[in-house]
Amino acid sequence: EMLKSLGHTKICLPEMKPSDSKNQSNFMIQGLKRANLEVIPAYPANLAYKLVPEYGEEFADYIMTAMRESGITAACFSDDQCAAKAMTGLLKHGVKIPQDITVTGYDGMPWSGDLAVPLTTLRFPVKEMIDCVGQCLENSGPPYKHEYEFDIIERESHGVAIIK
Repeated sequence: EMLKSLGHTKICLPEMKPSDSKNQSNFMIQGLKRANLEVIPAYPANLAYKLVPEYGEEFADYIMTAMRESGITAACFSDDQCAAKAMTGLLKHGVKIPQDITVTGYDGMPWSGDLAVPLTTLRFPVKEMIDCVGQCLENSGPPYKHEYEFDIIERESHGVAIIK
């Protein structure tokens, strides 16, 4: 909702393969689509699939191409470490964050506020999640479903979409 309220309509999930159901991409894709945002999930074909943080800076080239060719105005990452490395690559290429593109993470890591451009990120409600698991283990009964609220930590890496 935050991205939509800032005028973003095309969001890139640069490090995710949409078919990989074991990572956070499907959760992120679902949330973005519920907000009526066009999702451009893509893992650059020239990169062998490895742990994402190893490729953070390599995604800068892909993001810049997606900015030109697809008109994306935001890149959302599934973790703060990869977002930080991608921002490093984008900044090295002269891309201004957030003036040219919004970048967000998904971990709420404390150090993400100390980056050259402090990262906007989501914080997991870890204590609540652990408490819920404990309750589920103690209670034998039907399957339990619980939805969590995530905190948005708004910092300088997000801004109003500039459509070019």
